[in-house]
Amino acid sequence: MAVSAGIRAEGRISTGVLGMGSFSIWHWLILLIFFVLPAVLVLIARRRTNQNRPADVVGPYGFGGWLTILAYGQTVGPIATLLTLLANAPTYGGLIDQASPNGALTAYLEITFMLVVFVVQIITTVVMYRRKVYFPQMFIVQWVVMLLDEAAIRVMNVVLLGAPWPTMIESTNYAQDAAPVIGAIIWISYALQSVRVRNTFVR
Repeated sequence: MAVSAGIRAEGRISTGVLGMGSFSIWHWLILLIFFVLPAVLVLIARRRTNQNRPADVVGPYGFGGWLTILAYGQTVGPIATLLTLLANAPTYGGLIDQASPNGALTAYLEITFMLVVFVVQIITTVVMYRRKVYFPQMFIVQWVVMLLDEAAIRVMNVVLLGAPWPTMIESTNYAQDAAPVIGAIIWISYALQSVRVRNTFVR
């Protein structure tokens, strides 16, 4: 996924929902919602800000430039998280049905963490489209929540499911794990330092 908390698709997404055995109308609908709807929303926001540019604004303004990419990724984020939950529903069901109480606890905790991420992403997206002055701060909160969610899942696998640390370390894809951190640094820096962001989010 491209850029923000929204931006990246969760690493836990499986092929359960997006399986290609038979590409039905539901698959097309999912692709439409995932790719087209966010693009349409960003284009509408860009048009509105371009048409209502304040006369006293100096410098870049509105949903253009790099902010277009950030806005698209931000809009995709909640959709990606929701698809992750749906795709992993069979896995959660299997954990809940296990005789071990830790299996059910792990499933419920992960679902809860994912719902928290989803709610924070929705709030951040609404704040972005309403062009609130505190969007950069909310954007940072969103990234922190997402990164903590990823860390919590790793810890739960070890503490509740008994996955050995050496095995976890050996199977870790460090490049993949570093990508969200690098993305957070890049896009948070942009949100805090961009003149366009400062001129656009003023309400």
